[in-house]
Amino acid sequence: MSSFQSNQERIITTVIDLLNSNDISADSHQPLLNASIAALEGTITKDTIANVCAIYKFDESLCEDLIQSYSNLFWEVAKRFSVIPIDLSEKLNESGIDSKFAIKFAECFKENFETLKALKSSVSSGVNGWHFADLSWRLDLEFSRRSVRSLVRPTYMLCLDMQRQGSEGHVHKVEHLQADYAGMKHLQSELQSALDELDSVHCQRLMHYIG
Repeated sequence: MSSFQSNQERIITTVIDLLNSNDISADSHQPLLNASIAALEGTITKDTIANVCAIYKFDESLCEDLIQSYSNLFWEVAKRFSVIPIDLSEKLNESGIDSKFAIKFAECFKENFETLKALKSSVSSGVNGWHFADLSWRLDLEFSRRSVRSLVRPTYMLCLDMQRQGSEGHVHKVEHLQADYAGMKHLQSELQSALDELDSVHCQRLMHYIG
């Protein structure tokens, strides 16, 4: 294939626009490429982003845009190829990306191919793993014991129903859990944080790029 299509084209267009609008020489892309791999691995930190900003003298928002775009490009290429394509730089160049950057990107992709392959495998295996199906709960109140009077102790009994696709259809598994009030409040807080993340600038930017 001589070029990438659909989603890959949108990502490549974003990368090209960022490359054209910012003065980055071909030899100085490595910190951004390394940060992009770290972002895919989930190991990138605020310090990493700050260091990249300092190297290029860019503001944080621009660095995040570049890192996210490079990460998306790495991921799309990794999903498309199960082996390292010998003509990757040529394919990227045919898609409109500067040849010097394409060579640097292809070199970094080759160096991190096993990491990207492992990430792709973990995501693929997760698709066939257990999924949330339903949650039911019961509140138990213990009012007293022989040794303690006027004791009110709420305990939540949770029944977590999970399912996955098996060879003969959906397979179900039930886990019974117990939590006190503090544990339930912590669970509520973490679930709310997960929902709030969808509205974060970082997540919205990612959805914009790959949507």
